[in-house]
Amino acid sequence: MGGEALINSPDDFRSHVRVLLQAMKPQAKDLALAILTRIEEREGSANKTKLLKLMYLADIENFRATGETLTGFNWIFYLYGPWSSEYDALLEQLQAEGAVDVDKWATANVEGERITPKEQVELEKLQLPTEAFFRTRRQVDTWADRGVPRLLDYVYFETEPMEGAEKMRPLDFSKVSKQAPQLYRRPASGTESGDLKRLRRKILEARKSIDSEGAWERVPFESAPYDDAYLEAMATLEREET
Repeated sequence: MGGEALINSPDDFRSHVRVLLQAMKPQAKDLALAILTRIEEREGSANKTKLLKLMYLADIENFRATGETLTGFNWIFYLYGPWSSEYDALLEQLQAEGAVDVDKWATANVEGERITPKEQVELEKLQLPTEAFFRTRRQVDTWADRGVPRLLDYVYFETEPMEGAEKMRPLDFSKVSKQAPQLYRRPASGTESGDLKRLRRKILEARKSIDSEGAWERVPFESAPYDDAYLEAMATLEREET
């Protein structure tokens, strides 16, 4: 992007990451881990895109309550919606500290990645205002076990900073209303709760069976060069697991 320093060496990259980490708020790390922890508790899974969008939604809810974001990220409208260069730096830090695992996986027809927390953090640790806490938890619970495409639609079309947003320009959080809109609700399936529990158990058993048979395999992965091509690649959506 225009105005960014060129990254020509590993030292340049490390220096750039340090600058990004200094710009974000200390709560950003705990927020990322708390979202991942809650997703795991809800028996869901997360990749980079899902975690990024849920952090954006948490920033909206905190801004609604306090007039400030939790992360301090410089959110922009980049290709597929809200994005921040600080986010990649945060993931680098969490991996370096051993707080998360980022696993690349592949089967015969599908590939992707999964982020899991090795360090558990409860949302309560963030000490959010009451309304922001419950709305953030509700957002995470809603999307924890759902695929990314519907989440992207919600973020893109139903969040205030994206209204009238221009590509490659900062998102305007002053558009966030103090009066909270109704949160997204899943339509009821009409299935009895007992049947839903049995279906969930079957899905979990099938997932364990697939894992035990080696269908999920780690694949070699090296970080891409931190140049324009890298930034483009980071914005390309991973094919989401079904």
